[in-house]
Amino acid sequence: MTAGIRDSLIAHGVAVVALDTSQVSDPAERAIASGCRYYLRGTIPEWEDNATEWSSKPDVAALSLELF
Repeated sequence: MTAGIRDSLIAHGVAVVALDTSQVSDPAERAIASGCRYYLRGTIPEWEDNATEWSSKPDVAALSLELF
């Protein structure tokens, strides 16, 4: 997900800095400290893995992006 969004933004001429937010308590504060003007946060609010072949139910996923 991160790589796809990053590549799309770069293709449109947007400078991108990817931050590893798993190790920080406030990613927005970290983005500001890094000199970023915008902060884009992506989450996966829904993920249903229907991996069993017999169910015939497709996988379900949702992606949420917030721009600060």
